[in-house]
Amino acid sequence: FMKSLCETVGIYGVKNVVADYQTAIIHRLKNRDALVVIDEAQHCSINALDAVRGIHDKTQCGLVYSGNTEVWTRLTGGRAPALAQLYSRVGMKMVLPRPTRDDVAIVAKAWNVEGKAEQELLFKIALTPGHLRVMTKALQRAAIYARAAKDQGGKINAGLIANAWRALGGGSLE
Repeated sequence: FMKSLCETVGIYGVKNVVADYQTAIIHRLKNRDALVVIDEAQHCSINALDAVRGIHDKTQCGLVYSGNTEVWTRLTGGRAPALAQLYSRVGMKMVLPRPTRDDVAIVAKAWNVEGKAEQELLFKIALTPGHLRVMTKALQRAAIYARAAKDQGGKINAGLIANAWRALGGGSLE
């Protein structure tokens, strides 16, 4: 985990020792307006979460632990005293239970999909379990279909999105 974090901030060649990774990251982020985002944080060990907390303490960088609801459970451990250093630093807990239409529009725009019918279909997909991830998988597959369909001019349309959704095993969106 820490090696990956080092590489993300452009640090390579550090010995495979957690303390060395942590020190290198601290030196890189100190005196910068940095934000560290740990996505899928529910998969991090308590030691990894605590190592990132240490980086935050030394650099005052912003820190976001993002993931499913288990992230909060892991951070607080039921307010176990052993985890006080983690949960006492939480500045804000934000739960986003489902994507918004704006979230969908931003992802769709990145795929050059701007039609209302397409965005409505994508929003319905984004409301299913897996949310934006499964919606993006549907867009990836629809893009493959669009490239293969010469008469579509490479454009993703609602029909291609629906076909992609079905191919991924998606159910009815009604």
